[in-house]
Amino acid sequence: MLKRSLTLLALAGLIAPLSAQEAHVFSYDRPDAQTFGAVLGDRILPEGMLHVGYMFEQADYEDIFFGSERIGAIDVFDLYTLSPFDRLDRRHRLQFSYGVTDYLTLRASGVFVDFQRDVVAETESPGELLLASTSNDGIGDVDIEGLVRLYESDSFLAHAGLALEFPVGDYDATDFNLATSTQTRLPYNMQRGSGSTSLVPGVTLSTQNEHGTVGVQVRTRLRLNNGAFGWRAGNEVEGKLWAGYRINDVIALTSGVRAFSFGSIEGFDESLDPTRDPAEDVILSGGTVVSIPLGLNVLLDQGFLEGNMFSFEFDWAVHQEYDNVRLGVDRVFRITWSKPYEL
Repeated sequence: MLKRSLTLLALAGLIAPLSAQEAHVFSYDRPDAQTFGAVLGDRILPEGMLHVGYMFEQADYEDIFFGSERIGAIDVFDLYTLSPFDRLDRRHRLQFSYGVTDYLTLRASGVFVDFQRDVVAETESPGELLLASTSNDGIGDVDIEGLVRLYESDSFLAHAGLALEFPVGDYDATDFNLATSTQTRLPYNMQRGSGSTSLVPGVTLSTQNEHGTVGVQVRTRLRLNNGAFGWRAGNEVEGKLWAGYRINDVIALTSGVRAFSFGSIEGFDESLDPTRDPAEDVILSGGTVVSIPLGLNVLLDQGFLEGNMFSFEFDWAVHQEYDNVRLGVDRVFRITWSKPYEL
């Protein structure tokens, strides 16, 4: 409760100075206007500009949720053989954007993922549990996006984006399964790739004054086909509001609100058992997560590092609701570097 109150207070404090708009020319060459990391496709680049970025992200999962309520591992055994216990996701994302014209930008990114998950199972001895860990790391899916400017004024920008995500990441990885004491295919959410080509349309609006920048983006991810094993991940919708408060030309504080909703898996993998592990159950496998980030941006403006942008951000979940048993995300930490190059 304290965590939620503090982050909401920080967000309100950042947005308040931005509400009074005055005549201003929008510029991305400010620390408050930088959002690469959690927000992809946030800007249209000038013609001939190349923008390169790298992001490291770590997500920690702890509590078990059923609906919006936290439950214990013992309660999960009423429904499944295994119970999720702990999870850690790491992602490394590399992104390239290029301004084809002042009205068209092309963006592409790829990700390397490292998933680690712990599960527990009951033994024949009362009160004793068995613990096992599974992991999966490697290249994930890649995406290519076109961004087109819709509207531009001195202090307001709007553009639309359309991306294609290609199923480059493997989705047939196996590991030890505690329930069978053998190697089996990993659950759906432990696979590096979706197995499906996805269409991702979106729209982004940004405004700026002398104090800072506010932006909002809505994107939806539409799965176009089933993978080779007869299933496809659910469609997704994400909305992101961000606010950056410029302390000076080098440092800015950032916050916002992010909402992410995903639908249930369609079809099923015949090698997985929906009674064994909640992560193998496709029935009612959707959910919604709302989080509030708080971050610091540093834009270096002198020396040989001039133009390099560094961001540090914590993202806390303030609301989670899942259709079935699922490990909830507790916090996410991101470190981001980016830099523009004039070609």
